[in-house]
Amino acid sequence: MILKSNPNFSMCAAYNQKNCFQLIPSSGSLVALLIGLIFILFVYRMVLHGFTIMAVHDLSAGRATLIVLIIPMLIVGLIMLAMLLFLIFTEGEVIGGLLEGFEWIPGGHGTPKKAKTPE
Repeated sequence: MILKSNPNFSMCAAYNQKNCFQLIPSSGSLVALLIGLIFILFVYRMVLHGFTIMAVHDLSAGRATLIVLIIPMLIVGLIMLAMLLFLIFTEGEVIGGLLEGFEWIPGGHGTPKKAKTPE
């Protein structure tokens, strides 16, 4: 009730919201840094798993790497299969919308070339 009686309450809330939205562009580098850090830690974890499997099961580096990468390869394969099935069932209409941005590519979906007239 105290906040509603303040005549500047709505202006303060709008001012704080404006400041929050101004932080979004400046935090892009921080988000990129965090994503890079997560990726580096993921690779580090995979290397440690490989060394652990090599030591415990007395396997070669190639076999240990294959064992460590089985689950990520299955996940990527399932995602690609889902995308392929999605394209098959939508009859490729999604791709047409995606390629509209590539009108600058020669021979693409840009303006048709004029036919040469015989002289």
